[in-house]
Amino acid sequence: MPNWNHIVRKHLAVLRLPPEREIEIVEELALHLEAAYEDALADGLPEAEAEARAVQGYDWRLLECELSRAEQPLAARALRPPLELIERKGWMRMESFIQDLRFGTRMLLKQPGFTLIAMLTLALGIGANTAIFSVVNGVLLRPLPYYEPERLVMVWADRPILQAQIGIADIPVAVADFVDWRKENQVFEQMAAMRPLRINLTGGGEPESVVGLSASASLFPLLGARLTVGRALLLEEEQPGANRVVVISHGLWQRRYGADPQLIGQKIALNDEAYTVISVTAPDFQFPRRGELPSYYTSPKQVDLYLPFAFTPEQMNNRRETILVVIARRKPGVGLGQASAEMNAIARRLTEQYPQTNTDKGVRLAPLQQQPARPAAARL
Repeated sequence: MPNWNHIVRKHLAVLRLPPEREIEIVEELALHLEAAYEDALADGLPEAEAEARAVQGYDWRLLECELSRAEQPLAARALRPPLELIERKGWMRMESFIQDLRFGTRMLLKQPGFTLIAMLTLALGIGANTAIFSVVNGVLLRPLPYYEPERLVMVWADRPILQAQIGIADIPVAVADFVDWRKENQVFEQMAAMRPLRINLTGGGEPESVVGLSASASLFPLLGARLTVGRALLLEEEQPGANRVVVISHGLWQRRYGADPQLIGQKIALNDEAYTVISVTAPDFQFPRRGELPSYYTSPKQVDLYLPFAFTPEQMNNRRETILVVIARRKPGVGLGQASAEMNAIARRLTEQYPQTNTDKGVRLAPLQQQPARPAAARL
């Protein structure tokens, strides 16, 4: 496997970024290169050609220019008025606009033939898209491939002080808080907790590192997910010791096991421990899909294994360690505002019961259809 961090650092060395920003940017770009490299391998390219295609897929010079402008020294940024003030007053960021205009003009003048073709293509494209927008809207902008996706919401901890400190809006949830939320709420049909993890898969072929999702047994029915063969996870399998079962994705079933129906009931080795395969997901099922959750909670790779999340007694009493991503389905007729009000009422009761851990800890609901992906360094 190429050393992607080293490759990115070499290309961006001229920027001389602050160490903490360099680490964040390098790790993020390295993950994208790794994903492009694996896509190239999947297309049948040799390792050397796959690496070359991944690296050459970036316009490094353009990236240097953009980062150089974005990563200004702190002192220079301090002399500028806050972005909120600029937007509130309606001022134009003329300096940035002029820099972009100059850079774009230089790039276009270098290749006049390409520029002419691009302008004609854009003109035709804009006209065509204006004419057929209603058709495209009906064909392409389809709802998420889950049962009644408009009722699905992500449930995040709302901690304004912590969010301001780390610059992340979506704060994961402590196990003990999730257990109380699930037990006390009256606005959700179901709630499910999950946590992505890396798993070493052995047996049935070469050892392979895959992405798994440790999740509540309620996840599949909550999403309306179908199975090709086998059964769903059971509630009793959320207990420690009873959770050595696994659901595998349709893609992994085909790629590694040749779509063998006899795999159901057999054991496979995950992190050197035996797990019984109980089912295979439907071909069209994948959760979470790329971009569906913030990128710092998921991986650029698709999920291949689903395991029951067995809470330990220690986790059941832990309100400090925030490790869970939570999704819920609103009951019919329950609006987002009503659900948010009830969940925050539960949060206030927990603050009264556990002031040392739950003070200033609220709940924020975000419709899954509107959940954006945000770049960050910490991924699987």
